[in-house]
Amino acid sequence: MPDQPSSEAPDTQDGADVIRLPVSLGTSAVEQVVADLSRRQLSPVQIDASGVEFFGALCLQALVSAKRSWNSENIQFEFVNPSEGFLDGMSLLGVEHAVLLEV
Repeated sequence: MPDQPSSEAPDTQDGADVIRLPVSLGTSAVEQVVADLSRRQLSPVQIDASGVEFFGALCLQALVSAKRSWNSENIQFEFVNPSEGFLDGMSLLGVEHAVLLEV
């Protein structure tokens, strides 16, 4: 299932769970992305965006909302290895990279 994030236990790095985003962050991926984030609610996370080829608006909304929630509690929520598709998707949706990629 290449369009869905892994439901396996996440890797950890530097004390944070690593969530690997799917190739396509389209409408069909939103529910799973939100579920993966909810399971780790307000625990340190790193979001690996290295494999993203398509980034849709609903997933963008979910990820921005999650980042804001984590940031409001001063808990790590970091995107790592953003792919060209991830960055291009943000640009096409009119969102500055700093919205998700700033620390």
